[in-house]
Amino acid sequence: MFGNVGRTLALLRSLRTLPQARLAQRAGIGKSQLSKYENGKELPKLDSLEKVLTALGVGQFEFFYTLHLIDTRASRLGEAPALAPNLPLSGGLAPLSREVQTAFSDITSKLFDLYRRVYEEVVNGACSVNLQYQNEGAHLAPTLETERLRLRSLSSGDLKDYAALYSDPEVLRNLAGAGGQPWDAGRSWRHLAFLLGHWQLAGIGSWAVEHKETRDFLGVVGFSEPEGWPGLELAWILARRWWGFGYATEAVQTALEYAFSQLGKDQVISLISPENQRSIRVAERLGETLQRHLTHHGRELLCYGVDRESYLKGKGNHDQD
Repeated sequence: MFGNVGRTLALLRSLRTLPQARLAQRAGIGKSQLSKYENGKELPKLDSLEKVLTALGVGQFEFFYTLHLIDTRASRLGEAPALAPNLPLSGGLAPLSREVQTAFSDITSKLFDLYRRVYEEVVNGACSVNLQYQNEGAHLAPTLETERLRLRSLSSGDLKDYAALYSDPEVLRNLAGAGGQPWDAGRSWRHLAFLLGHWQLAGIGSWAVEHKETRDFLGVVGFSEPEGWPGLELAWILARRWWGFGYATEAVQTALEYAFSQLGKDQVISLISPENQRSIRVAERLGETLQRHLTHHGRELLCYGVDRESYLKGKGNHDQD
């Protein structure tokens, strides 16, 4: 099923007219190692694959669907070397055909999810014949984009930046639920696992916020509603160096739009410390209003919120301005 992984990587690199040596340098791996991947001599681990895709500027969706096209085409022709239609492996930059562009937009999340998860099982040598049925209810974070930012799935590759984010006392000072004290690496790992697992259990969760131009990790934005929570909470946290540029509002606006317009959520809340004026201003820019005061996990917090009808009505009025 994944014999064409290397061919897919080579194809995407060719479409971007990127030399193999330069891609290897950007991805932080050896050129000989990348050559093994592209020649099909070795299947990359998922974290290595993510490094290569990030260096290419390719989202996981684009990669796995291109792989699906190549696999499908090869299956029809009965030969592994077959390529996806209109996607040459060499000859310079080639635009995607209208057929492929349409396919990218129409492919279901379940197929993408299946490919990604089967890939992990294949690499780890534990592929199960029942895997398709085991993962039918699974969810992955969709990639969302704004003018300056990319909201993407969190991954193990984000752990270093995530731990650094939660080790800054100034970042945590007014953050509801963080405890106010810097986290150690173990706690950061466990919380990252919670965020990833939230997508699987609830079909909604958090994204890594990435700068589109530099690919820097800015922070995290998204939703959580574990058992006993007062509602579907929209929260955001950015590293201190990225404060003051409007990135939080830009990212949170996109997440909120997705929850209301795509997932049909009825209401969203944000739990904010009374001293956190920055977050209060962001909430107000979103159209959230103060709903009530509450005590949550031993802390006095402000509960801001907005419902879908009010949000969409406000957005419509804003669009007409």
